[in-house]
Amino acid sequence: MTLCRSKYATILLFVVTLVTIVFVSTVFATKHSELFNSPSFADPDEIMVMPDDWKNKPVSHSSKAGNADIYMTLSYQIYNFFAPRIQAFAREKGFSVDIKQGSCGTSTSALMRKEVDIASFCCSPSRVDHLPGVHFHALGIVPVAIVVNRDNPIDNLSLADLMKVFRGEIVNWSQIGGEDLLIQPVARLHCKTRPGRWRPLDTPDELGTNVLLVGAISDNLNFIARTPGGIGYESLPNIKNKDNHDRIKILNIDGLDPVDLANLARGDYPYYRSYVFTTWEGDHLENPLARTVIDFINAEIKSRGNSLGIIPVEKLKLEGWRFHGDDLAGEPE
Repeated sequence: MTLCRSKYATILLFVVTLVTIVFVSTVFATKHSELFNSPSFADPDEIMVMPDDWKNKPVSHSSKAGNADIYMTLSYQIYNFFAPRIQAFAREKGFSVDIKQGSCGTSTSALMRKEVDIASFCCSPSRVDHLPGVHFHALGIVPVAIVVNRDNPIDNLSLADLMKVFRGEIVNWSQIGGEDLLIQPVARLHCKTRPGRWRPLDTPDELGTNVLLVGAISDNLNFIARTPGGIGYESLPNIKNKDNHDRIKILNIDGLDPVDLANLARGDYPYYRSYVFTTWEGDHLENPLARTVIDFINAEIKSRGNSLGIIPVEKLKLEGWRFHGDDLAGEPE
C-alpha cells in the first residue's frame, strides 16, 4: 500500500509540474503580447515593388571584391567568429570569399545595388529588405539580456517595470526594491525602423529623456560596468566576449534567465535577435556557391550553438516557432 501511494504521489507531482510549466508559458506569452504594440516580424508576403530594369539586372560584385567567387556582407555582431571560419571553409573547398563587415543597413544597400551574393542581418528583416529575388534564411536567434552593474542588488525585473524604466516613468532603484540610487538607462540605437524584440520598447520614440544614447557595443557595456545605477541591454554573445563582463550582471525578466536558452527557445523570454542571411533566386541572380556557404554557417550554429548562445533553427522548429519558407516569421503561439 505504501509503495502504491508513493507511485501515485510521484505521478501526481509530475502532472502538477507539467501543468505549471504550460500555465506559466501561457501567462508569459499573454503578458508579452499585451505589453508590446508592434509586430515582431514584417509581413514576408509584402514584397517591395521594383522597376523591371532592376529586376532584370544581374548580380555584379563591387569592385572592392576583386575576383572573389563569393562576395558577402557579414554583421559586425558575428563577424569576428564567423569570418575566419567562412574563409577557411572556402579555401578548403577551393573557392574564394570576400567579406564586407557592416550593419543591417549595409546589407540592405548592398542588396539594393545587387552587388553581393549573400547579405547578413542581425535582426528581423524589414519591409524594404524584401526585394524581388531575395531568399531569406533564418539561422538562429540569440537572447538579448538586460544588464546592470555587478554591485546592483537587483536580480530580477518584471517586463512591465523594465519598460517603465526605459520610458523614464521609474527613475530610482528604490521604486523597484533597490537602493536609493538614480537609474541611468543606456540604449544603443540602430536599425530604428526594423521590427523585432531586441530593444526594451517597441520604438526609440518611446524612450525617456533620461536615456543615454551610445553608438557602439563597447561603449554600452563600458558604461554599465562603471556606473552603479546603469541599466542597458545587449545580446548574450556580445556580453560574454567583452573583457569587462565580470563587472556586469545579467538580470532575470519575470523570473526568466536569458542565459538558460530553453527560456527563449520556448518563446517565454521576451528579448532576442534573429540572425538572418540572404541568397538570390533566379537564373540571372543565383550563385550556387552561396547556398554552400549558408549550409556551412547553419552547420556551425547547429554544432556550436550552445557555446555561442545561439538557438539553431532546428530547435526553434521543434518548439513551434513559425517559418515562412526558410525565414523565421513568428513566435510560438
